[in-house]
Amino acid sequence: MAGRKTVVALSRTDLFRTGIISAVFILPVIFGQLGWFRILIPLPAFYFLLTYGWQKGNTYIATGVLTAGAISLLLGGMADFLISCTLLPVGYTLAKASREKRSINYAGLHASVALIVTWCASVFIIGIFSHTNPYSETLTAIDGVIASSVEIYQQSAELSDETAYQLQKAIEQIRQIIPVIFPALLLTTIAITVWINIIAGIWLLTKHGKQGLCHWSEYGPWRLPDQLVWVIIASGVSLMLPAQFISRIGLNLLLVLGTLYFFQGLAVLSFLLGKWAVPRPFRIFVYVLMCVQAYGMFFLAIFGLLDVWIDFRKDRQETT
Repeated sequence: MAGRKTVVALSRTDLFRTGIISAVFILPVIFGQLGWFRILIPLPAFYFLLTYGWQKGNTYIATGVLTAGAISLLLGGMADFLISCTLLPVGYTLAKASREKRSINYAGLHASVALIVTWCASVFIIGIFSHTNPYSETLTAIDGVIASSVEIYQQSAELSDETAYQLQKAIEQIRQIIPVIFPALLLTTIAITVWINIIAGIWLLTKHGKQGLCHWSEYGPWRLPDQLVWVIIASGVSLMLPAQFISRIGLNLLLVLGTLYFFQGLAVLSFLLGKWAVPRPFRIFVYVLMCVQAYGMFFLAIFGLLDVWIDFRKDRQETT
């Protein structure tokens, strides 16, 4: 009887773990407004591969993904399911880098490259079978959403002629700039996805007392390679060049690197709040305040960039 109870308990535990994998895939299929939830798809894969080993972790992942795929097929949401699958390599890449005791920068770079390759391959395959250009169609769809949103707003709100003119002018500028910076928007999305999963993965392992399975330290001491500052300086200089192609590349690089230095600025803030023993509720308030305001995000990006020259974390430990 005891043996049977143990088997049942193990089966329920395994079912719960595979259910977590299935849930992160199925929720965006069932609820379209939860499409952002896809960003967490790599997290359970990363956690299970490190916690339960490669073989058992793969079993949980494969079972959960196949179950989610079958349910998505029944619900007619196979396209959404396949989009979610493109994020899975991030979890594997991070887990592999952690097992090999690589640095966070190494893991983040390789996970980003894995996601870029996966997305490019997906776009290529979709383009072949649909005889379309998914990149151009996405830009067209975004432009259409902006135009229709402005039209609806103008119809629902009573605007003066001057206000309507200024709004129309601003929207036209946005519609012109989005195709220019769209590569940066995609790369920034990739960087944010990888960053969130690294931070959440470290937190999850620490919360369950398994931080020994991952040699990555706390977020506070982390920093980018100092040599990267020359790339952002070159990107800024390229904006002043008359060649439009080069200035566009510089603008996109500046936006992507600005996001990376925002991450570093947030790390500096985390380090200082911990050093000053700031209570956790107030820390959360500060994080939210800095991240929801554009000025706060810009300030943290500058703060992270200045950390290259000004040593805000004198007693930090090198982690890169």
